[in-house]
Amino acid sequence: MQGLYLYADYCNGKIWGLRRAGNVWQSRLLYDAPFTIATFGEDQTGESYVADHSGGVVYRITDTGAQ
Repeated sequence: MQGLYLYADYCNGKIWGLRRAGNVWQSRLLYDAPFTIATFGEDQTGESYVADHSGGVVYRITDTGAQ
């Protein structure tokens, strides 16, 4: 997921990834979360996290390699 910009829709829980390929930006739906997204975070080792606004849970984001 190196070089991938993550963004989400608070209301529907969809998480997208944005990546630049040459002069073109490509956006792809990565995950349809069953919760409202409050924020993203990154730790000292570069691991990414997403916080569930309504449930108060923080999840680590992992790359499953699925395309």
